[in-house]
This record gives sequence, C-alpha cells and structure tokens, in this order.
Amino acid sequence: MKNIVIIFISATAGVLTLAILMTVMGRMNRRVELESSLSSALEKTLERMMTENHLYPDSQEEAVAEGIEMLAAALDTDSKVTVQVMKADMEKGALAVRVKEEFAQPDGSIGVEEWERMVIWEPCEAKEPVYCSVRFYRSKEAMLSGAECYKTYSVMEGERVIAPAEPFRENARFLGWKDSNDYMADFSLPVEQERAYYAQWG
Repeated sequence: MKNIVIIFISATAGVLTLAILMTVMGRMNRRVELESSLSSALEKTLERMMTENHLYPDSQEEAVAEGIEMLAAALDTDSKVTVQVMKADMEKGALAVRVKEEFAQPDGSIGVEEWERMVIWEPCEAKEPVYCSVRFYRSKEAMLSGAECYKTYSVMEGERVIAPAEPFRENARFLGWKDSNDYMADFSLPVEQERAYYAQWG
C-alpha cells in the first residue's frame, strides 16, 4: 500500500511538473515569436505609412488607423492582439505602439503578454546607377592616340565586362587584350572606373 501511495504522489508530481514546464515553455515561445515578428512588422508598417502618406494628405488619424490595420495583419497570429498607438508623428516618421496579446496556454488558462516598441523611419535614398565606359582598341598606338575604338561598352559600376569578339589583322595573330598598364586583361574583376584595353598581336 505504501508503494502505491508513493507511485501515485510521484505520478501526480510528474504531471504537475510537466504541465508547468509546458506552460512556461509555451509562454516563452509565444513571447519570442511575437517579439521577433513585432519589430519587423512595425518597420514595414511605418515604411508603408510613410510611402503612402499621399493617400491621407489631410488626416494623420486616418493614416494611423490604416497603419494599425496593416500592423495587426502583419503580426500574423491566431490569438487576440490589441494594438495601441502611443505616439505617431508622420512628419518625423516616428511610430510608438503597445501591443497586447492574449493567448490560450497549454493548461487551458489565458496568457497575456505586452510589448512596447518605437521605430523611426529613415528612407534610403535611391542611388542613380553609375556607368563606366570600357573601350577596346586594335592596338596600343590607337589607344594612346585616341583613335577610333574597336568596341565601346557602357558597364554599370560593379558589374563585369565581357571581352568582345577577337579583332582581325592581316598577317598577325591575336594574343589577347592588355590594359593600359600593359597587363593581360582580367575580365573576372568588376569594373569600378573607366577602362581601356588594346589588342596584343604576335
């Protein structure tokens, strides 16, 4: 009889420990999941609000209300989420929110988590692409004198240039392209400035 009581107490303690562990782990997982998605969702929401600000030229309240809907949709959770805007300044691109989530825990009770986040929108300036001119000459003399090019390419900075078809010269064999410093051309490197190459003959 004594053994049965010990087994029953041990089993009950084990079940309670497991239930507590599941509740704590479930709550931690829920917190980590929502915290990680909240920052990303908030940044995306603010960016959309700022880029679509022209849709609400007269009313910041309308823009904020639309932003709350966007944020709630972006959080992508099946639990009850309440979003409260603590501060919104569309001119400065600042948004601070408090998010409250209510969710069912493994033991059946309702868990509540709250987070506060603030983001400031800093637009990235779109950079105009920079193009570099890459010229190919039939000879070193032609390159040095500025004679007519065999081929000219305009290549976006950071891209690679592909060597043109080999030129032809009477009674000579094409050996490859050399750069302005007399090194054999390496077309595997990205173009970062204006370049000139000339044909080497043998």
